[in-house]
Amino acid sequence: MPDQTQRVTCPSCDSLLDTSQGDLRFLSSLPAAKDKIWIPPGTEGKLRGVAFTAIGFMRRSCSVEGMRYFWDEYLLYKPDVGFRWLMESDGHWNFIEPVAAADVMTHDRSASFQGKTFRKFQEVIARVETVRGEFYWKVSQGEAAQAADFVSAPDLLSLEISESGSDSTRRGGSSQEINWSRGTYLDGKEIWEAFKLPGDPPPRSGIAPNQPSPYRKPLRDMIPWTVGFLIAVMVLYLSTAVSSSTLFTMNHSLPLAGNERGEQVVFDGPIKISSGRKNLTVEVQSSVDNTWLYVEGALVSEQTGAVAGFGIETSYYHGSDWSEGNRSGTVHLSPLPRGDYMLRLAPQWEKGKQATSFQVKVSEGGARAVYALLAFLVIASGPLLIGLLHGMFENRRWQESMYSGESE
Repeated sequence: MPDQTQRVTCPSCDSLLDTSQGDLRFLSSLPAAKDKIWIPPGTEGKLRGVAFTAIGFMRRSCSVEGMRYFWDEYLLYKPDVGFRWLMESDGHWNFIEPVAAADVMTHDRSASFQGKTFRKFQEVIARVETVRGEFYWKVSQGEAAQAADFVSAPDLLSLEISESGSDSTRRGGSSQEINWSRGTYLDGKEIWEAFKLPGDPPPRSGIAPNQPSPYRKPLRDMIPWTVGFLIAVMVLYLSTAVSSSTLFTMNHSLPLAGNERGEQVVFDGPIKISSGRKNLTVEVQSSVDNTWLYVEGALVSEQTGAVAGFGIETSYYHGSDWSEGNRSGTVHLSPLPRGDYMLRLAPQWEKGKQATSFQVKVSEGGARAVYALLAFLVIASGPLLIGLLHGMFENRRWQESMYSGESE
């Protein structure tokens, strides 16, 4: 047994015994543990490359807003390493190591350790409910300590301050009343494999204060790929946009609308399409003023008679302090087979309005911004979804904190 043993319990009669004077001295009878002790004292195992022996078990509790919460702590020992702890609460496990108080800097609602900032999660009075096995300080049932936890998942910084008059020395193993420790979140399966425990670890319930988000790593891994794809789409869009070439341009003036029915048919061309693989863009710009112009058009193949129709509306209205509408409009057409095409236009306008003019331009190639936008949304949808799930996970975590309403 370790020479530092100050308290030991009798496994036969559940008595707490004092060993500090050299002989065993009866202190009190302990209540039987109501729940299962997963790692009984005396269990040996190799955890993270170190062969530990479980020498003690402690059940502790705290009260928050009238509710009582319990957790279990298992004391591990290896002569050349010292004491370590395993803490279990609601199926969540932490491996706990002592930390020198001088290495921790505290702030109002945070603490810093080894360049990492930990956000304060809770502050409670922790009480000992029952103990089993051996301990390196004079632990007693009902012993209380002020405890505070600071979180930066998957790590946890814990501060314990012994109450006045208590001779307990927690986790650090020193005579100081203030003790810091660092906990690292573990999967129960790792502990079961390390100590060769029967059955399965207890199921997890809720989210632990320092439980790592299952979405953080996928999100981190996806971001470089997402940025790379978005840059590729942008480069492709820009390179395609500058490759646009004008095939045909025409200007047309409409007759006085008061003498006409407000519609007309115009033919022009030919327009030669040589690629057959590029999208087409038809743009109309007009000089409408407090009126509208609708151009119904079509590209008609001189070889096959095939027709590719379109319609473009322009309108512009204004007053002394307002305006609305657009004097230009654009449509995009799918690639057409190579050949010569005639442009058929049937402009329609508001009767009784003065004559207006418009220009029609037909271009080949180029890229539609809407397609680039859709590509951006599709590529970014994965990280956005994972990011949303990560945010929801973190929100659920901090809802359990005493400081959930405070910003980091």
